[in-house]
Amino acid sequence: MPWSRDTRLDARKRLIELARQVPLERKLAILDEEFATSRLLALSGLKRRSPGASETEIEAQYYRLMLGSVLGGRILALRDARRSDEAGT
Repeated sequence: MPWSRDTRLDARKRLIELARQVPLERKLAILDEEFATSRLLALSGLKRRSPGASETEIEAQYYRLMLGSVLGGRILALRDARRSDEAGT
């Protein structure tokens, strides 16, 4: 992990020590919160760039942005197929 040059070595060591004391469940909760925040920011940016787009179109843009056009397209196709199957049952 890169550190700022203005962080003293003793402060760095203390931060590492404190981070190691955080329970795994809390670390995962923090990660989940950060992921949700980044997703909301990305979706917000996509909505600003495409104000007339539907929620489905924004979601498709998000998947392609995050996963690339090929994998994002595959995921969307699987999702659409699953929704069709669920609607048919």
